[in-house]
Amino acid sequence: MSPALLFCILIGYFALSLGVARTTSRGADNDSFFIGNKSSNWMPVAFGMVGTTLSGATFISVPGAVGTDGFGYAQSMIVVILKLAGYTYDPLLGLFAFGMMTTRRLHDRLVPVVTVGAPMLCALLEYRQHALPGSFRLGLELLIVNGALVFAGLFAISRRATASPATAAA
Repeated sequence: MSPALLFCILIGYFALSLGVARTTSRGADNDSFFIGNKSSNWMPVAFGMVGTTLSGATFISVPGAVGTDGFGYAQSMIVVILKLAGYTYDPLLGLFAFGMMTTRRLHDRLVPVVTVGAPMLCALLEYRQHALPGSFRLGLELLIVNGALVFAGLFAISRRATASPATAAA
């Protein structure tokens, strides 16, 4: 495909998008934009939500990346999503596991230190893993390491639950 044709398709795509936006927004104000004048059916709202999440960049850049790199792009995006989940959701995994598996009482002020410190320690470990001995390199195992660090950190800042007088008498 020639660059001129590709540029014309790109300009046509943006012109069509702007034309649809201009046509559908006649007589609209902020209330109709943000809350649909409180009269929208759920089906158009659902399609609108899906449509806004699929941006123009997705339709332009992803096919180009797949065309040049094959499906390696999709595989790399899956790894990125899992790594982001590891850094954001694994502290929650450690918190939930600690709450379900123990009856210990936490020192509440130190919980944010542990839940922020564990992902930072994992990021440092990932960044500096070339300095570790051996040839093994951590990949998605960091998800497990992060959750385990949060669990261990919470265990370290907790104390045994004391029995209340009501439960001790029973």
